[in-house]
Amino acid sequence: MVIIHSDRLSNLPDSIIHEVLSRLDNTKEAVKTCILSKNWTHHWTYVHSLSFHYKSFKTGMAFEEFVLHVLQHRQHSINIRKLRFFLGAKQNQCLINGVLDHAMLRQLKELETDVYSFPSSLLESRTLQTVNYGDSSGGFIVRSNSMNFAWLKNLQLTGVHLDCNDLFSSCSNLENLRLTDCRVSNTEILNINSPRLVQLIITDIRYDNGLIIIISGPKLKRFEFKWMYNPSLVLEIRGKLNEVKLEMRYPLFSRDTNNGKEFQDFIIPLAKSVQEHAKFFNLTFNFYVTCVLSKQWRYHWTNVHALNFDGSGFRNQSAFAYFVTNVLHHRKPRLNLVKLRFYYGNKVSDLALMIRVLYYAIYLTGSKTWNPIWGFLSGWLNRCPSFISCSSITTVTLCGVRIFSCGLLKWFFKIKNLTLIECWVGGWSWRADTIEVSSPILVNLVISDLAMYSS
Repeated sequence: MVIIHSDRLSNLPDSIIHEVLSRLDNTKEAVKTCILSKNWTHHWTYVHSLSFHYKSFKTGMAFEEFVLHVLQHRQHSINIRKLRFFLGAKQNQCLINGVLDHAMLRQLKELETDVYSFPSSLLESRTLQTVNYGDSSGGFIVRSNSMNFAWLKNLQLTGVHLDCNDLFSSCSNLENLRLTDCRVSNTEILNINSPRLVQLIITDIRYDNGLIIIISGPKLKRFEFKWMYNPSLVLEIRGKLNEVKLEMRYPLFSRDTNNGKEFQDFIIPLAKSVQEHAKFFNLTFNFYVTCVLSKQWRYHWTNVHALNFDGSGFRNQSAFAYFVTNVLHHRKPRLNLVKLRFYYGNKVSDLALMIRVLYYAIYLTGSKTWNPIWGFLSGWLNRCPSFISCSSITTVTLCGVRIFSCGLLKWFFKIKNLTLIECWVGGWSWRADTIEVSSPILVNLVISDLAMYSS
């Protein structure tokens, strides 16, 4: 019998290959395909989306040379649908103008970038529809004349400093605006008004002292606002909206007894004001916050059957630990816990706090679902088999966890569903050639991106 090996990928139509290469996160990876074979030498030159990121190169010179090489050798007849262009702190304005002008001449529709200054061709473009500006590291200052996109429809600002109180009025065709983790400086009023704005989403706005946010627009239909509770914030909505969604996340209550009264004085007038301007109004906040709404609500939260601890909403580790400890202390004892989500976020992991939470959930309440997303699971599993073995856990999800034992599940007798995502195996004095994943009644097993830990 003769077995014929065929290259199925190369046998695909060129249009599909070009589409696949265009969807890669980094154009550098697309260019590398030119060494696969002679047939692949020029496929990358037909990509319709470009992605340049300075972090993929050791030096700024290498980054600039690669960008210029791609622009020079790609097929100039192919329009550019999307451009991702990130330069970091060291920016060459000549390179910026050259890249953006090149993209504008080829009908650019979507742009993601962190450049400090936009060329006039970008601001006046009639084809550009979406701009995602900024970076999670912040540190960018937006001047009043740098957002004059006359034809732009979708704008997202991430980690941007806003130092003008009327920044978007010149965006006459703007329909969707999203502000994420932005800081307002040099002004105490943020006026968001655009004649064609339909949807506005604001998440985690920051400010120095007090801030008044004025929302208006004749066509504005939907407004979503997620923020950390702060009584110095004033929200004013002008006009009638179809839907308003307010989400207040993890307010940090101090031990001051006046905090409850302060919260009532803030949230009740806000809710009444928003209801007058919205056809549908949704107000969401953490269950722990409801205790200050009224005397009848003081103890409702202690009967919850699921706990969701998210450290990313707290300023530091001690505040997160204080909140978690208070919830565990005041929640009704012996009340079964159906689901636990324990997420440190970007905080330094506290092993003692993790053990306390899991001991509470597993031993005292019999939790059935354990979901410590992006936690740091140390060797305590090996040291504490007594309460793990008698648990009623049926579902476990581990993401970004370092596993120190080759027999991780030997104490989880009732587990039915296990998911391991981007976990590390081994560490320090222990290295594993194999990892044993077994349980008497295991039904579903999902493993994604499992890696060997190397110190």
